[in-house]
Amino acid sequence: MGRASRRRSSPPPEAAGAAPPRRPWYANPWKAGLVGALVCGGIAAIRVACAVAGPRAEVTAPAARDAGPLVVAEAEPNDTPAQAQALARLPAEVAGTLTAGDRDYYRVTVAAPGTQLVDAWVDESAGARVRVLAADGRELMAADAPARIGALGVTQGAYLVAVEGGAAAVVGAYRLHVVLSPWTKGLDWEPDDDADHAQTMATLATGKGENARHGAAGWWSRPGDVDCFTAPLVVPAEGAMLRVELRPPPGVRPRLWVLDAGNAEAKVPRRTLVDVTAPAAGQPALVPALGARSWEAAYVVCTTAAEGANPAGRYQLDVRSFTPPGPFEFEPNGTRETATALPREVAVGGHLTAGDVDWFRVSAGGTGPVAVTLQVPAGVQAELALLDDRGRTLARGDGAGPASVTVTYAAPAFVRLTATSGENLKDTYRVIARTVKGAP
Repeated sequence: MGRASRRRSSPPPEAAGAAPPRRPWYANPWKAGLVGALVCGGIAAIRVACAVAGPRAEVTAPAARDAGPLVVAEAEPNDTPAQAQALARLPAEVAGTLTAGDRDYYRVTVAAPGTQLVDAWVDESAGARVRVLAADGRELMAADAPARIGALGVTQGAYLVAVEGGAAAVVGAYRLHVVLSPWTKGLDWEPDDDADHAQTMATLATGKGENARHGAAGWWSRPGDVDCFTAPLVVPAEGAMLRVELRPPPGVRPRLWVLDAGNAEAKVPRRTLVDVTAPAAGQPALVPALGARSWEAAYVVCTTAAEGANPAGRYQLDVRSFTPPGPFEFEPNGTRETATALPREVAVGGHLTAGDVDWFRVSAGGTGPVAVTLQVPAGVQAELALLDDRGRTLARGDGAGPASVTVTYAAPAFVRLTATSGENLKDTYRVIARTVKGAP
C-alpha cells in the first residue's frame, strides 16, 4: 500500500472572503459528461478529468481543455530545485528514470488566476514518491505510488514536482503525470482532512418536499485519505431532518460520519452524531434521517474509503434537508440520554438501519399500564423493550416486518427499539404508546 503525507496550505479564496472563481462552461454536468465521453478513449493524462465527468454528477470537476497532454522526456541535470526541468504546459507526461539516490525536479506554473487543483502521480514504478512543493521549497503534499496526489489546492504561481525513490529506494523507469484543473465550490480541495479544514458544499436545486440540498465530490487519492465538508443547516419552524448519502467509485466501500458544530468559545469539542459504513464495496453509505438542530448553522460531514481503493474514481456526497409529515425520531437517539420524546396516543416514525438502536422517553400521562406498539417495516427483525427510569428492562418482545408487536407494562419511562437483523432505508416504522384504560 502506498502512503501519503500532507502539509497545510491556504484555504480556497472563497473561504477567506474573496469572490469564488467564475464557473466555466465545462463545469456544467451535462456538458462535462459529453466532453468526457468524447475524449476519454485513450488519453492517459486526463484520466482524472474523465473520472469526474458523467450525467449523474451533481458536483463535477471541469474537464481539461487541451487536446492532449504534453509528452516529454526527462532532461538531466534536474536533481535540485534550481535545476528543475520546466514543463511548458499541463497536462503533462514525463518519461524519466530514477537511479540510486536520485531525485528529479520539475517546475510547473499556474498562470490562470483563481483556484486550481493539481493531480500528480507516477506509473511504472511502485513505491516511488511524488511530492509537490511551493516555490520556496515547502512541501505541500507527498504520496508513495500507487497512491497519488489528488485535488491539491493551488493558486497562481510557480510550483515544483519532485520524483524520488521513497521509502523503498526504488530505481528504474517511471512516467510522471501532472494535471491541472479549475476548482469549483463543492469540489474536494486538499488539505481538507479534518473538520477544521472542511470545504463548504455547493448549493443545489431542491427537489419536491426538500428544504435545501447541498452536494460535494472528490477523490480518495491515497490510503487513509479523509475529506470533510461543511453542510449548512436549513431548519424551518416545524423542524427538519437530513438525508446524507455518499456514493463511492467502483471497488470502494465508503464510510461517512457527521459532526456537530461544537462551541469553540466554550471549549466544547465537536461530537460525532452518526458514523455509517456501507454494507459492501460499490454501495452507498446512507443516513436516512438525521435530526437538524435549529440552533446550529452547519454540520460537518467527513468521508473516507473504509475498504478498497480507486484513486482516480470520484465519489459523490449528497445532503438533503426535509421536514417529515408528522412526528419523527430525532437522531442521534442511540442512548438513554439522547432519547426522542414519545407522546401518549401519538405515532412517531423512524428508520431502522442495520444494528440501529432508537431510544424514546415516554411522556407523562394516565396512571394505568402503558401498551407500546411497534409497526415493524418489511425486511427487519426488531426488538421492542420497555425500561424504567434507570434503564432496566421491564418487558420486551420481538417482531418481524411487515407486522406489529405490542408490549405492555405499568409506568415505563423509556422505550428502546433495536434492529436485531436486516434494515429498511425506504419504509419507516411507527411506534405509539397508549394508556390502557379501565385497567385495575
